[in-house]
Amino acid sequence: MVVYGIAGALILIYCFHESVERITMSGDQLNNVHVSDLFHQLVINGPLRTLAIFFIITFGLMSVVNSVGAYYMTYNAGNPGLMQWYNLLGTLPAFIVVPLTPWLNRKLGTQVLMQSSLALSIVGFVMLYFIPATNITGTFIARVIEAAGIILSTGFQWALVPQTITYGEWKTGKRENGIINAVIGFFFKFGMALGGVIPGYVLAAFGFAANKTQTAHSLEGIRLTTTIVPIILTVLAMVVFAFYHLTDDKVEKMNEEITARESVK
Repeated sequence: MVVYGIAGALILIYCFHESVERITMSGDQLNNVHVSDLFHQLVINGPLRTLAIFFIITFGLMSVVNSVGAYYMTYNAGNPGLMQWYNLLGTLPAFIVVPLTPWLNRKLGTQVLMQSSLALSIVGFVMLYFIPATNITGTFIARVIEAAGIILSTGFQWALVPQTITYGEWKTGKRENGIINAVIGFFFKFGMALGGVIPGYVLAAFGFAANKTQTAHSLEGIRLTTTIVPIILTVLAMVVFAFYHLTDDKVEKMNEEITARESVK
């Protein structure tokens, strides 16, 4: 944890040092932004509503996956000592898929990239469902596949937030960066909280009791929470994101129209 903390702090310092604010707002524009715009954006900004719901689902998905892994390795695999490697394999794909995301977006487009990454995670969950937990090699391979899909989709979703900001400016004439980021922040935290609750209810329904020998029924509950519940959430995320219609080309045209409007003033 100390190593992660130091690395995270250094990365944040680097990002701060390298970030340059290229879009500035006049005093009149800043004074024209009000708290009530928070609700106005949710009403007029369809892409923001879609993305907000998507954030709830994906962060709920991540919470479920991250919280149930310990149970799966401890009771189903019968090897709690491997839990650290199971968790590590859930983060390692980030070093590959995150740098590739801009290139994949240019090649595939927003919808195809997001839907493909979510489909990839489903492949991993299906493999986890059919591969016995005691087959550690197969379990770890499936873990890497589902993690790669989740990391790619949840990493890419953050790149879409500026698109909804541009859309809001195009619709209202106000560039409300802070308000839209606040909306997204609320919904992704709500998703994390919701995802943290789901495993407890599912495991309780299957009679799970901590630190005891589990029944076949409770082991099946852990297995379903590790595989089927995430599959359901991922499919739901795919359906919701199908309603997100912004693309890089559309946003570029919006930016051109915004610039043209500003030049007329």
